[in-house]
Amino acid sequence: YCKPVSCVRWGAVSDACPRAVVKCCDGEEFPADYVIVTVPLGVLKNQHDKLFCPALPAEKVDAICKLGYGYVNKIFLEYARPFWVWREGDIRLAWSADELADRCDWVK
Repeated sequence: YCKPVSCVRWGAVSDACPRAVVKCCDGEEFPADYVIVTVPLGVLKNQHDKLFCPALPAEKVDAICKLGYGYVNKIFLEYARPFWVWREGDIRLAWSADELADRCDWVK
């Protein structure tokens, strides 16, 4: 959809109403059974009271406020065929401190 969202109305559960409605800044609305919100933590902390209608429950707001900032690194690997045995162990990636010493960014 690639549109900025102004409000997520949620909590309406009935046969006639969707469980949520996502309202975009241009006025267009999208009904949904579920909404996955993937805004940065800073935006969520700053805008949760404006973004959700009705407001989120106090325990959810408290949990959001208690979340801290930090580094998260994700690596996605894609293979034509798996080279590992399914459900037997896991894949671990490791680099030595020397290999990482001069690396300050990761690129795709």
